[in-house]
Amino acid sequence: MEYPKNKDGGWIVPAGAVFEDKTEVPAYSEIGNWTTFGDETKFGNWTTFGDETKFGDETTFGNRTTFGNGTTFGNGTKFGDEAISKMVCLSNLDGSGRQVKIWFHPIGETVEAGCFVGTVAEFIAKAAEESKPYYVAVIPAVVVEVRKVLEAAK
Repeated sequence: MEYPKNKDGGWIVPAGAVFEDKTEVPAYSEIGNWTTFGDETKFGNWTTFGDETKFGDETTFGNRTTFGNGTTFGNGTKFGDEAISKMVCLSNLDGSGRQVKIWFHPIGETVEAGCFVGTVAEFIAKAAEESKPYYVAVIPAVVVEVRKVLEAAK
């Protein structure tokens, strides 16, 4: 598979591309909307995905990978070394245009927002410290409700 490369050596992949299983996507790649990836695909660090991207089972993502709204993940997908039960992405919650990702693991959650990666409690403490009331109110509520749905689905 050959794609043009950006200034950082990552691929520039057009919208609607389909990747085979076990494809290795280089770091700093830019992936278009509505792209589909096969099982066991690996992505380099700082890869960015467009909206409505779909990933197959056993997909692994590098550090600082970002995802567009509507992104879905197959069974066995991992964030770092932890399995993901669900990923929720909230954009523009406070009007800043920023994206907050919440990764639901079997035994907890990880929040990623900009340079921040940590627990929900750590994120809420930082948001409170920075006077961000929308994050303080909405993120814990989303976590509680999504966790209820995940538990009910067991």
